[in-house]
Amino acid sequence: MDGSAFIPDQDAISDLTRGYLDALAKAGFKGELATDLGARVTQSTDNSIYQIMPQAVIYPRCASDLDLVMHTANAPGFGDICLYARGGGTSTNGQSLGPGIIVDTSRFMRAILEFDPDKGTIRVEPGLVRDKLNDFLAQSGRFFAPHVSTTNRATIGGMVSNDSSGKGSLVYGKTSDHVVSVECVLPGGETVELGHVPAAEIATLPGPAGELARALDALLAPHEQDIRARFPDLKRGFTGYNLKDARQANGDLNLAKLMAGSEGTLGLIKSVTLRTEPIPQHTALAVLTFASHEAGLRAVPELVKFEPHAIEFIDDKIMAAALRTPFADDVRKVLGIDGPSQPYAAHFFEVSNDDKAALDAKLALVSSGLDAFPPAIRPTGVRLVHDPAEIARVWEIRRACQGLLAGFDKNKRAVAFIEDCAVPPENMADFVAELEDVLAAKKIPLGMYGHADVGCVHIRPLMNMNAQDERQQIRAISDAVFALTQKYGGLLWGEHGKGLRGEYSETVIGRDLYQLMRRIKGLIDPANRMNPGKIARPIDDEAPILSLDAVPMRGAFDQEVTADLATEFGNALRCDGNGACFNQDETQPFCPSYKATGDRKQSPKGRASLLRAWARARALHDTAGANRIAGDLHASLETCLACKACAGAGCPARVDIPEMKSQFLEWFHQSTRRPLSDLVVGRLESLAPKLDLVGGALNAIQALPPVKSLMSGVFGLVDLPALRNRRDTLRRLRYLGVVTRTVEQLCAYPADLREGTVIVVQDCFTTFYDAEALLTQLALIRALGFSPVLLNYRPGGKPHHVRGMLAQFRKIAEANARDLSTLTDAGFTMVGVDGATTLMYRHEYPANLPDCPDFNVLLLSEWLSRTDLPKVTASDTYRFIQHCTERSLAPETADQWLRIFQQMGMDVSIVKTGCCGMSGLFGHELAHQEMSRTLYEQNWQDAVDGSTKVIATGYSCRSQVKRFSSVAPLTPAQAILAVLPNRPA
Repeated sequence: MDGSAFIPDQDAISDLTRGYLDALAKAGFKGELATDLGARVTQSTDNSIYQIMPQAVIYPRCASDLDLVMHTANAPGFGDICLYARGGGTSTNGQSLGPGIIVDTSRFMRAILEFDPDKGTIRVEPGLVRDKLNDFLAQSGRFFAPHVSTTNRATIGGMVSNDSSGKGSLVYGKTSDHVVSVECVLPGGETVELGHVPAAEIATLPGPAGELARALDALLAPHEQDIRARFPDLKRGFTGYNLKDARQANGDLNLAKLMAGSEGTLGLIKSVTLRTEPIPQHTALAVLTFASHEAGLRAVPELVKFEPHAIEFIDDKIMAAALRTPFADDVRKVLGIDGPSQPYAAHFFEVSNDDKAALDAKLALVSSGLDAFPPAIRPTGVRLVHDPAEIARVWEIRRACQGLLAGFDKNKRAVAFIEDCAVPPENMADFVAELEDVLAAKKIPLGMYGHADVGCVHIRPLMNMNAQDERQQIRAISDAVFALTQKYGGLLWGEHGKGLRGEYSETVIGRDLYQLMRRIKGLIDPANRMNPGKIARPIDDEAPILSLDAVPMRGAFDQEVTADLATEFGNALRCDGNGACFNQDETQPFCPSYKATGDRKQSPKGRASLLRAWARARALHDTAGANRIAGDLHASLETCLACKACAGAGCPARVDIPEMKSQFLEWFHQSTRRPLSDLVVGRLESLAPKLDLVGGALNAIQALPPVKSLMSGVFGLVDLPALRNRRDTLRRLRYLGVVTRTVEQLCAYPADLREGTVIVVQDCFTTFYDAEALLTQLALIRALGFSPVLLNYRPGGKPHHVRGMLAQFRKIAEANARDLSTLTDAGFTMVGVDGATTLMYRHEYPANLPDCPDFNVLLLSEWLSRTDLPKVTASDTYRFIQHCTERSLAPETADQWLRIFQQMGMDVSIVKTGCCGMSGLFGHELAHQEMSRTLYEQNWQDAVDGSTKVIATGYSCRSQVKRFSSVAPLTPAQAILAVLPNRPA
């Protein structure tokens, strides 16, 4: 079997694959079998530079499905089937990519099977995400220690397969150090439990596991001395295959150690039994800043002597980038940096202990000991952090490294291929210095961060992989960096697995041990059907394993996208496959449609992959191919809630799928008829003032069952909101003394009148459907001593943008932007009511108007943060939930609201949730009802139920709560106004 026969650009599926999938289905496979282009394109990339189109993707639902996968592959006629196990899909070197059949356990196999709190062991399915495992364990005061940066989407099966480590490995080691046993199905179809086998039991161990143990013992025993001498002595593992720990000095076998790091080349994992650790009772940080990253790295051997749990570092280039962001002041405060934005390097020195006094004593020892460091390596600043919330903010800066690198150069991106070098910590500074010289000679900038305590350096060169000359440097750079790791006693792969770098293995461990690896592969997978071309081939297969620069790179495909399409859909090309959108954290807004379905097509990465493929087909004038992809792409984009989470800080590449969705829909509907619901949506904002005149009658008609059926059956719309009570709104506006003014009328105001005036910018949704939000905000402005004025209503264009009616949207946006700019220039303060609409002015308007003028419409939290607020007496306790678009595009508003409530003396707790499932039109479309309800139940229901005092910033969110709950959520203005003395009614 030759796994190098790649056909990455072919969407035809072979008869062999179709026959295999048919046989699998007939055998009773319970999961899903996918051959559609969307599923395959989505799985053709990971977080590496490579792209390989699979023939099919299968999603097993249970362990017996994995048995069927192997048994069917062993049936007559299917000998050439190749299988590629996949977990989180975030590998940095193509580990799970291949032209055969992807076996993805992340979608359904997420169960916790057994937990023994007395022993501290837990058995789980391979698709369970590490954070979900720790959420469960936290209830018992325990955790699974290996802490990868992708902790919210890394699966346990993937962590075992890569033998992952991460933060804290100085103390806790690698994943394999916490694996008790691995239950897997071998390529021959046998299920075995691989774990510790005492030497005395090897001869009598029954069944397939015994046969395998005896065969492996016979292979390993003669090479014991050579293995001890040749395998690198590092905190980071060699991976694939762990010969050093698979057979111990006393003759015991630990076959789980052999499976860990084997990257799917030896079998399919059915379950893993893990050893867990007690959660330390107390944790603290010393944030250390250095004048340069060289000084910081040279200090590491001395810092390690203080026995930290972890030392993470960020180089001076990334720190300089952080200090150039709009959040620079916050970064300085969190890290304790004073002075100008000069380059700094930062180390985060973490210590943990169950005894707080002992922890404080250690921190004091560290702090005083730093004074004795030689001046060249002495920190320029030290900040001790004890508060858990502050510690979390520090780690947020560390996690932002990849995103900060992405902002260095819009034409280049931080590329992963020499991403996880590891050398002894005492050699790290010299290694890094030479590495920088290598890349400087090639005029390639880079940024670095990583795990200083164990000498692991995350190196991200900034390259344009769409340029052939830069792709051609991958070989030379890899060879040079590999040579440096050898020189300094390290490994090219120190954390993220080997992947397509297996060609270097023989140089590291020698020919004899590499031949031993091949014999192990041949013993377990003689047909070479499991992830062929990676790590090792069977001994009787003389073809070389895959070369790292002979595998198709996605930059080569992206290079074929024409300049006009690359400009329009450039963010799709910037998606690096890091998989942040695959997180399963219900407290995060990113990405709702993936959280609801578990389907990677319905994620920003999946949509970006399809957009790339579609744009390329168009660029190549492949009309049939573009139309074929367009169908899958349209289906994927239809489940996008346009929440903008992928345009915010949650996505390092900030792909902004909603913007590209609008552009695609504009193209798509040039040849495809729009749904009737678009006719309603496209006229909503302009018709609203006319409908408002007959609102009462219209509400009564709209509530009639035949009308509801008509709207549902013909237009596909349900649960449409009622229009406001117009008479009541006008009465209250008169009572408040609020007038409506045009731009021209406002510009005629004298200067002294402008200063105390606050213009409230109307939007269709709060003005006509949630007038209470508008009226209360006006009353609040009045109560705080300002003169509120309503800017005359006009459409904002939000529905047009969401549905890809960009010609109309640009016309609306151009007129509005011009007027808002005029008012800004005139010195007025403007505040929006609905956060999503207000943020549209900042994001969608500039993105769609080539010469968008500058203007400033504030969010309510931004305006209140600039305003003197009274201290009040408030007895109520509130839960506060933000609109997901606010959290994504204006993350600083959470802190603003917290400070506002604290300053006023209100008892408000901020609850972090994902998307509520409404998202404007989405929740009113019949086709999306199941997903809309699922998201509400998944993300909001627990936060809302049992509380009568809920504050929600979003109009959509409040509408959704009213649909599915008996709670009537308040706006922030309502909650604040209610506790003000002498407030307007």
